[in-house]
Amino acid sequence: MIGCLTKNCLGNATKHRRVCSKCRSAMDAENNPLTYSYRKWRNNAKRRGIPFDVTLEQYKEFCNRTGYLVGRGMGANHLTIDRIVNHLGYTYFNIECVTKSENVKRQRKGISGLSIPIVGKQEGDVF
Repeated sequence: MIGCLTKNCLGNATKHRRVCSKCRSAMDAENNPLTYSYRKWRNNAKRRGIPFDVTLEQYKEFCNRTGYLVGRGMGANHLTIDRIVNHLGYTYFNIECVTKSENVKRQRKGISGLSIPIVGKQEGDVF
């Protein structure tokens, strides 16, 4: 292992690499924010055990339509991706862009977005 070649970084690069993983991730985020945010979102869904079925092309269209890439962030008025019906997971037709404060309000009220009836559901079925 050798030291990371990024200026002022004290991390260690792994075998056959010149920069550490933290610096490489930061460079990816700077060079291609769309792909970086898509991978981060997909990996977080996988880590949380949430079904994920959105392609990179669909994500790109979603971001262009909603302005998500420009509006995302850590503040209450920044944008986040919410599932309309929680048990369906992240699918292209089940996501919407809302502010973080709106998402928190929905969680407190127990509202998962629009109420969409499930066709063919019988009484006693568990989904």
